Amino acid sequence: MKTFILFFALQFGLYFLMTVNYRAIGHARYFWTVLTDVLIATAQFWLIRKVGASPETVIAWGGVVCGGATGSPAGIYVSNKLFGDPPATVRA
Repeated sequence: MKTFILFFALQFGLYFLMTVNYRAIGHARYFWTVLTDVLIATAQFWLIRKVGASPETVIAWGGVVCGGATGSPAGIYVSNKLFGDPPATVRA
């Protein structure tokens, strides 16, 4: 269970960051974009090292899948609070 929770948390955080990152880019928020880019790269590096070293790979991947599935919706919710509605698109 400890392995599942660890990998769930890692993937949840990664998908959360990716969602906030996409929205920061869409809102042209440079600081948030750079910050989330750095955190995403750090999380990916750490996740790759942990998955490769885990003797409980199936449980780890279960945590990765479930964490990813819940991280994006949480990222949408929080980034909507941070950035508000997306800017209107300009049509030519």
